[in-house]
Amino acid sequence: MRIYITKMMLENEEEDSKFYEKAYTLISVLKRQGHEMVYIADSKFKDYEEIFMLISYCNCLLAFTDKYTLSCTWRTSEITYAQHGVGIFEKVDFHIPVFLYRAIDDHNTPFLESLVRMQDVFVLPVDASSAAQVINVAMNDY
Repeated sequence: MRIYITKMMLENEEEDSKFYEKAYTLISVLKRQGHEMVYIADSKFKDYEEIFMLISYCNCLLAFTDKYTLSCTWRTSEITYAQHGVGIFEKVDFHIPVFLYRAIDDHNTPFLESLVRMQDVFVLPVDASSAAQVINVAMNDY
């Protein structure tokens, strides 16, 4: 299964190590299970068309969320595109499950709560093994 990883970037250096440790733990578990991770490797902004093309080749989207997710147009566009969203230009005929992993569990934004009400959006448990299990079960049913 190909899993698109949303852009991971933080504004608060103090939270970086905790965030990245949890994110990479989950990525490692998923890789060991044979899943392919698809992501944009550099921090330079890519054209939205390129981002959406990468997402369209994947079976699901994994978003590592923090309290800054809402303020990042790049990350919110990735999520809304996967959910029949308008993307940046137009409504698309495309839909894949979205998994939200709160790598830092001290945030609760209205944006994330509204996403949970959408179809095929799952909030993952904090434990990496349990989170991977939720992804695998959901994708088997999809």
